[in-house]
This record gives sequence, C-alpha cells and structure tokens, in this order.
Amino acid sequence: MTTVQVRFRCSQCDKQYSTPSSFAGKTLNCTCGMKLTVPNANAAVDPTPAVVDPTPAVVDPTPAVTHQPQQPTLPTIPVKPAQSGNAQKKENHMYCRNCGKEVHEKAVACPACGVPPLLEKKYCSNCGSPTQVNQAMCTKCGVAVTNSGGSSGTKSKIVAGLLAIFLNCLGIHKFYLGYNKEGAIYLAISLIAGLPTCFVSIGIMTVIGWIEGIIYLTKSDEDFDRIYVQGRKGWF
Repeated sequence: MTTVQVRFRCSQCDKQYSTPSSFAGKTLNCTCGMKLTVPNANAAVDPTPAVVDPTPAVVDPTPAVTHQPQQPTLPTIPVKPAQSGNAQKKENHMYCRNCGKEVHEKAVACPACGVPPLLEKKYCSNCGSPTQVNQAMCTKCGVAVTNSGGSSGTKSKIVAGLLAIFLNCLGIHKFYLGYNKEGAIYLAISLIAGLPTCFVSIGIMTVIGWIEGIIYLTKSDEDFDRIYVQGRKGWF
C-alpha cells in the first residue's frame, strides 16, 4: 500500500513539513513554537508559493484627447466702405455742373437750377465736388472734368461756323447741330415771311447767321462742345 505524503507549511515561520497522510488531524510542534495541525490529504495545499510578477504596471501618462466637433467656418464677405456725401451716386445719374444736384445722365436741363447739366464748370459731374473753371481733373474722384484736346462730340465747330456764314438764312447750321426747332424758325422767317417783308426778314436771319458763325469759330473746341453740343444752347 502506497503511503501518501501530506505537505504543509507553518503559518508563522513558513517552514515546510511533509508527513504521512495517516497523521492527518494530529498536532505537531514547530521549531518556532507554533502548534500545527496536520491537514487531511484531500485538503492538502501545495506549499509552492504563487509566483507574482514584480514588474509594476505601466500607466500611460498621456491624457486622453477628447475630440470636440469642429465649428463650421463662415465665409468672409468683403464689405466696401460706405461713401459719404455726394460720392453716393445712383446708377444712370450724374451731377449738375452748375448747382451740384443729382440729375439723370440724359437730362436736358437740371430740375433744380434749369441749366443744362454739363454747361458750366462749377461741380464735378461724377461726384458733385466743387471744381474750378480751368481744372482738368477732379481732385476727389480723379475723373477728367475737361476735354484734353479737340471736341469730344461728333460735331465740328468749323463745319457749323461755315454753314452759319454761307447758308445762314436757311438755318442749315442749326439742323447740323441737331437744333431742329431753331432750324425750322430760320426757314419760316426767311422763306415764309420773306415776301411780305420785302426780304427784310431774310437779311435779318442772314446777319444772325453771320454772328453765330463767327461765335462758333472763335470758341475753343472745348467750349464749343460744352456749350453747343453737350449744353444744347440753341441761340448764340
């Protein structure tokens, strides 16, 4: 019959003992003075101590990153600086060069002063700032306020002057400049009133034509364009 050995340890000094299983339940004295009870073979405990890994657990010191939802980026809309005063010009509008009031660009006369908008040189037609008579460019907006040379219109002062001198009583120079009403008056006085007045009316209209022709030819290109082409001055 095989004898089963029971192994156990002292709980105080950790000394190991091995006894036959037949000693189960008996009391033994340990060298340290501790009384030990031999355990049953079925309840015997393996005296081999459990191996504990001495390596300490490594904790990552990096803090956890919390992802926050990204806020949508709004597009940047450039804002133009607001213009002040007369610089806020409406579309298809200009400023009267006589009084500086805003008028439509196709207006024949300014509603505020009754003068053709481009006849005088007191204000800039683009921004309404005051200008001098001999000023070539507006110092506020940079727009040219006078012609740099020659007539800016499609009518020639030389052609108009020669027509007024040589075809005076017929009023051809008026029709050439686009003054149909004034041209019709020339024809009516010269032709219709010619016989009843013994052609005195023709002589009068001839003299008027000479005077207007001389005035046209003595004007500078810029003044002729400003007064008779743009300003639409019908007489003299």
